[in-house]
Amino acid sequence: MNILLLVSGIALALVVLADFTYTTLSANGVGFLTGRISRAIWRVFLVVCRHRGAHKFFNHAGMVTIVANLMTWLSLTWLANALIVISDPKSIVNATTQAPATALEKAYFVGYTLSTLGLGDFKPGTDFWRLFTVLVSVSGLTILTIAITYLVQVLTAEIDKRQLSLYIATLGGTPQGILINGWNCKNFKKLQSDFNGLSYMILAHSQNHLAFPILHHFHSSDIKESTAINLTALDEALTILALCIPEAAQADLDVGSLRKAMTTYLITLESDFIHPSREALPVPDLALLQEANIPLCDDVESIQRGYKKLTTRRKLLKALLENDGWRWSDLNRPKFRSELDL
Repeated sequence: MNILLLVSGIALALVVLADFTYTTLSANGVGFLTGRISRAIWRVFLVVCRHRGAHKFFNHAGMVTIVANLMTWLSLTWLANALIVISDPKSIVNATTQAPATALEKAYFVGYTLSTLGLGDFKPGTDFWRLFTVLVSVSGLTILTIAITYLVQVLTAEIDKRQLSLYIATLGGTPQGILINGWNCKNFKKLQSDFNGLSYMILAHSQNHLAFPILHHFHSSDIKESTAINLTALDEALTILALCIPEAAQADLDVGSLRKAMTTYLITLESDFIHPSREALPVPDLALLQEANIPLCDDVESIQRGYKKLTTRRKLLKALLENDGWRWSDLNRPKFRSELDL
C-alpha cells in the first residue's frame, strides 16, 4: 500500500468535507476554499466588466460562482477518493478477469460510484473496499442533495434581496428623492411605516448574507435592483435626516432602528467582503431639498462635524459601491423608465 497516496487522499477528503459542511450547513459564512474561489471569480468579473455595474455580463457572476464551487467540491471529492483507492493495488479489480485495475480505471470506478450509477465492469477487491465503495456512493448522493437544497435557499434569498432593492427604489431612489417623497409639507411622518418595514427586511438580508455569503456575488445590472446602490441611498437619506433636518420636522420619526439595521449590514460586509475605501462619499447636495421647501439646519459647523464623525461608515458605503462596480454618480441615475410613469 502506498501510504503517501493514502494520507494525501484522506487529508484532501477532510479539507473538502470541512469546506462543504461549513459553507452549506453552518449559516455563518463560507469555507476557506469556497471563499477564495468566489472572490477570485468576482475579481475576474470586475476586470472583464471594467468596474461598470451596468454591464450586462456582470449578471452571470452569481451563476458562474455557484457552478464553480459545486464542480470544485465534486472534483476534489473524486480526486481524494481516487487517491485513497489507488493507494492499494488490490482495491479494485476487473469484474470479469479479476485482474487488478489500473490507476486510471480506479479513478473511473470512483467517478461512477460518486454519481451513484456504477456500470459493473469493475468491483471492489476486498470486503473493506466494498464498504468504502458504499461510503463513496453515499457521499456523492449527499453532496448533490445538500448542494441542490443550498442552491434553492440562495436563490430565495436573492429574490428577497431584489425585493428589498426595489422597495427602496420606489421610495425615491436617491437620498434627496426619498426625503422629498416622504415630506408632507409639515414633517416626514409618512415614512414611518416604510422605515419599520425596511428595518425588518434589512436585518433579514444581513442574516441571509451571513448564512449565504455567495449572495454578495449575485449582481444585477438593472440599477433599481442593485442592493449596493439603493442601500447606500437609504443610508445617506438617514444621515441627512440625522444631521441636516431639524428635529421638529422629523415628527418623532424612528430613524434609530433603521440606522442600526443598516449598521448591522455594514458590519457583516466588513467582516468578510469589503474594506473601507480611502475616501468617504462626498457630502450630498441639499439644493433639491431647499427647492422642496424642506427645512434645513443652519448650524453648518455642526453638520460638518457630524459628517466627519461618520467618515468610516461612509468609506464603507463607498467601498460597497465600488466593489459592486458602481460610482457615487450612479445614485442619481433614473431608476425607472420615465415613459411608463405619469
